[in-house]
Amino acid sequence: MKVLKYSILILLTLTVFHTTSSGQVRKDDISGFSTLLVSPSARHAAMGESVGASGRDLFTLYSNPAGILNIPYLTVGAAHNEWIADFRSEYVGLVYHPSNFAIGFSINYGTVDDIERRTGPTDEPEGYFDLNDLVAGVTIARNLSEKLKLGLTSKIVYEKLDVYSSTGVAFDFGMQYMLMPEFMLGASFSNLGSSMKLDDEEFDLPRILRAGGSYRIKDFLISGDVVYPTDDDPHLHIGGEYSLSQIFFLRSGFQSGYDEKALAFGLGFEQKGFNIDYAYVPFKSDLGDTHRISLTYSLLKED
Repeated sequence: MKVLKYSILILLTLTVFHTTSSGQVRKDDISGFSTLLVSPSARHAAMGESVGASGRDLFTLYSNPAGILNIPYLTVGAAHNEWIADFRSEYVGLVYHPSNFAIGFSINYGTVDDIERRTGPTDEPEGYFDLNDLVAGVTIARNLSEKLKLGLTSKIVYEKLDVYSSTGVAFDFGMQYMLMPEFMLGASFSNLGSSMKLDDEEFDLPRILRAGGSYRIKDFLISGDVVYPTDDDPHLHIGGEYSLSQIFFLRSGFQSGYDEKALAFGLGFEQKGFNIDYAYVPFKSDLGDTHRISLTYSLLKED
């Protein structure tokens, strides 16, 4: 039992920003924190996750709650993420934006199946178990002026590892300021809230501060964020998007300061309120490649 408790502690303290000393990441190195640390949006991923602070789409539900004030009257979306170490996640969201305020709902579910159970060195595992976590949030946002937007997300965080489970409450705060129609600034602070406990081990949720901006030059969008996890050094995320007739989109991004990832690429298609986006993010050290797909559909408000 002591070995199992120790294994649980390792699982909870390892996050997606770190790798093992051999440079490899295995299933048992992934923590349920992954749903709080990895953006579900294919568009954001393709741009190096550089639009968290100044995003203008449904998936700012994840990164900056103020951003939902930039999207149409009623928008729904979903995303699928195939990530390293067999971690995968599913995300669904909805935003209703009738006037000077907006409200959103989101569910993010992540899982790692068939983690080997061992209490000592053995040729074969003694069994297998799963890691499952669920983040469900409600977001509200309001225009304080023509330029300033504020948003708040309240969310329930649930994690189950083998026979152990824990539930916590967390909050995200966000703001955006439009210097001019083509120039947006933003900042957010995510995952503030209660600590969680599995068995006898207590841990804090990973808090993340983002600040950055985006600037549009005709068919080009340039964006950048400083991303500062409170338990790590700051990272610079930059990205770009080129629009072809406002129908097809080419994207690329770069993230600095990570050992296992740097570049990202992606494509997008938009037509009559329907968006489909794809992102490809390669990892080093034979960790493999990751893929994200997201879909959204928007209805405009009838006059």
